[in-house]
Amino acid sequence: MKVFPPITKSYYVLIRPDGQNDDRFKRFAYMTNSSNRVVIHYKGDDSALCDIDPHVRTCPSVLRKLEEKEAPPSVVCKKEISKSVLSIDNQCVMLPRNCKQVKNLQSRSRQKLRL
Repeated sequence: MKVFPPITKSYYVLIRPDGQNDDRFKRFAYMTNSSNRVVIHYKGDDSALCDIDPHVRTCPSVLRKLEEKEAPPSVVCKKEISKSVLSIDNQCVMLPRNCKQVKNLQSRSRQKLRL
């Protein structure tokens, strides 16, 4: 008999600006403790997402750390993402969004030094 690893289920609902839950759309995430794989299941009316800002701001402390790095943006971005041991919930605010974000931060930092 094959034994399957335990699965953790997390669910997320939309929160309206007034603080109430919006049950028109939900996201379910299924994870195993033994691997880094996640299955995401979306359920509901996706038109409910139109009222939400799609970008989450990266933490200011992370932005300051990224603009101090001297390596090329692609190297900085890959190193930060590869050494990460953050939970899924924290990754969007504690890691660079993409290489373009790192490039823009480094450019802005160099521009400040020129003035």
